[in-house]
Amino acid sequence: MNHNVYYAKEPDAGVRDDLARMSGEVTVVDCLNAYGDYYRKMGYNIMSTTDYFANTSMHFSQTIGNPPYLKNIHLDFLLKALQTSDNVQLIHPAGWLYRTTKDIERQVKRELVGRVKKLKFFNGNHVFAPAQFAAPLVITTAVKNHVGPIEIEYDFTGNKYYIDSLDDLP
Repeated sequence: MNHNVYYAKEPDAGVRDDLARMSGEVTVVDCLNAYGDYYRKMGYNIMSTTDYFANTSMHFSQTIGNPPYLKNIHLDFLLKALQTSDNVQLIHPAGWLYRTTKDIERQVKRELVGRVKKLKFFNGNHVFAPAQFAAPLVITTAVKNHVGPIEIEYDFTGNKYYIDSLDDLP
């Protein structure tokens, strides 16, 4: 049986649609620690961010979501997802892919070796208007084991190409 985790902020139409399409058991991580009662009433297992980061024994088939971005917390969520899930698909800012100045950036890149399958870059300012992002957003797709090149897609141009390592990003 699939046991999935979904990183949720406010229960907007996109979140509700994502959750409706998920099969198997779903645990919602209430990223804002504000909507747990709503998700519980909808029939989902709920976990606070504190409990999620403190739990070291859990394992999920997949993690999907759009975690909070403030102060690069999205990288903490990505790292935890990579450590606890076979498959990961997260939307988050892409700036970390072009630098390694912080320990968390280096940790995430190490965890993605042999797992990252695809990076799809897109204009978050357009998709999530009226939000304002300083960098493009990326959908990071990682699987349990990935052998072969990493697919890079730029949604705003339609261009696709393949690289052998995250170090090969232009």
